[in-house]
Amino acid sequence: MEIDRPGDAPLTEEQEAVLASFRSKLEAILSDGRVDPLEVQALVNDFRSHRELSSRMMDVMGELWPADVDVTRPQWD
Repeated sequence: MEIDRPGDAPLTEEQEAVLASFRSKLEAILSDGRVDPLEVQALVNDFRSHRELSSRMMDVMGELWPADVDVTRPQWD
């Protein structure tokens, strides 16, 4: 039996643009090594807005997100 996985289908140009924008946003958020709760919420909103791309967004996060960034505690200046 073959299972249809929407994330396996080729991306449209629009989806490629959304994924590129997500990657850029994540790179900008992580550039200073600190993540605040509002930035995390913005990423969650992207996942909710583009559910069909969520597995690919997780792949991008896996590539870029450093293991030492802790989002469980606020980091204030």
